Amino acid sequence: MSRGIRPKKKLLGFPPIYSRRPDVFEQQQTKRQLALEIERIRREAEIAHRLQLAVSPSDDIYWDTLSVGSMMIPAEELVGDFFDVLRNGKESFLTYVADVSGHGIQTSLLTIYLQERMRVHAATFTPYPSSILRQLAHDFCKLQMDPSLYVTMVVCLYDSEQKTLAVSNAGHNCPPLIVREDGRTEAVPVSGLPISILSDEADYEDEIISMYKGDRIILYTDGIVDEAAQPPGRVFGHEDVRREAERSRGADAPGAVRHIMEEARKGNAFAAKDDRLLVAVDILR
Repeated sequence: MSRGIRPKKKLLGFPPIYSRRPDVFEQQQTKRQLALEIERIRREAEIAHRLQLAVSPSDDIYWDTLSVGSMMIPAEELVGDFFDVLRNGKESFLTYVADVSGHGIQTSLLTIYLQERMRVHAATFTPYPSSILRQLAHDFCKLQMDPSLYVTMVVCLYDSEQKTLAVSNAGHNCPPLIVREDGRTEAVPVSGLPISILSDEADYEDEIISMYKGDRIILYTDGIVDEAAQPPGRVFGHEDVRREAERSRGADAPGAVRHIMEEARKGNAFAAKDDRLLVAVDILR
């Protein structure tokens, strides 16, 4: 080889790389598809929201027996908290509050399903709400939902003939309050496992309480007392709910709910990213 002449380098067998500017038409197509998908999700969320409103009970007097007041402050458009007031027999009446974990369309549709199942089970008379919780847990397990999804619920069954209230709890960490006509309050200390795919064989207990005309039941969800999410120095806990329930005894059920919610708003500014549901039920007979 002659001096000063370099050998030619052998090219590797890779295909040449060409750069291409993004096609404007393709970008527009992608944006349109994304916009259509967002609009589809928005429409589905709106439908789910309307369905939730359609199945929610209103403040009213039910069967000349229960006077109901309620307030829901949602964290988002779709809620995971819900309640109902149902007839369980000629002289037996059921009310409950429930909280489904998570947010979004899946959670909202599950609230509607569970509410429908509760109405089916309440149509068959039972003196014990624990049996209804067992049936609901069985329904839930058949759905084969994600293991991280669960429901907490407290169910109250009032017998106007026996003048008793049977209470059963499925993992709900806000115990019901009984506000007597003279203003005294008492929490109902009953507990149980949340409803999840692990609760098909779970058992639930019933706490039986004597009730009288003029007594009030207070039910609420943990968004009202979620101290972990409240700003430093601003706390509204279970004892505050109890205190304000006593103070509002002279108001009717809707008035009591408004009072307690307003005090809760002052106490914690509702910083928790969770739904807030409060229900008051007055015994009329």
